[in-house]
Amino acid sequence: MGIAENLARVQTRIQEATIAAGRPVGSVRLLAASKRTDAQGIIETIGLGHTLFGENRAQALRDKYDIVAPKHPEADWHFIGYLQKNKVKYIVGRASMVHSLDSLDLAMALSKRIDQQRQQGVTVEPLSVLVQIKLGTEDTKTGIEPEPALQLCEQLMRMPNLRLQGLMNIAPLEGEPERWFSEMATLAERARREGFPIQEMSMGMSGDMEAAIQYGSTIVRVGSDIYWA
Repeated sequence: MGIAENLARVQTRIQEATIAAGRPVGSVRLLAASKRTDAQGIIETIGLGHTLFGENRAQALRDKYDIVAPKHPEADWHFIGYLQKNKVKYIVGRASMVHSLDSLDLAMALSKRIDQQRQQGVTVEPLSVLVQIKLGTEDTKTGIEPEPALQLCEQLMRMPNLRLQGLMNIAPLEGEPERWFSEMATLAERARREGFPIQEMSMGMSGDMEAAIQYGSTIVRVGSDIYWA
């Protein structure tokens, strides 16, 4: 199947899962994780009416954005992978949201880059960020554990160049995904009680999006079922 058929099938899954969870249709956004396609694939997806994309590598976001954005400024770009401090220059001014913020050092690097751009006369809006939560014991999973994550949220609230929007998680392979999404939902509710603006929950991918939606995901990151299926 092509991108059009795959995209339609994923959109149907999201709608059905949203209804099954008793949530309003439209309350879950699809982010097309576009690492497995090129700029032309993104342009084709935009032609189908979908405009939200996520990249895992900073240079890939830069390269694809610079090709696509001049002709399709309506596209919205998020960064969803591990981000090194020396790569923030590729993200600031291109991405509207970073899903993978996991340290104060990275937050400060993003904020500093925004200041640098503004000093050069570039108009840069505050950057929306999600704090990536690490659950389970897998060494390959990045993120910050729940308790220090809440401390990081507090620090982010004092940084005017960044806008805390919510939390992100990649479910560990150990155990069922429902376990991890349930923990995320509990953490999000605790964060809200403590006064943090947790509006977005970036959870769920091709294989577990239904479970993520059941536990409150507002953004599902789907790549292989759109560009590889």
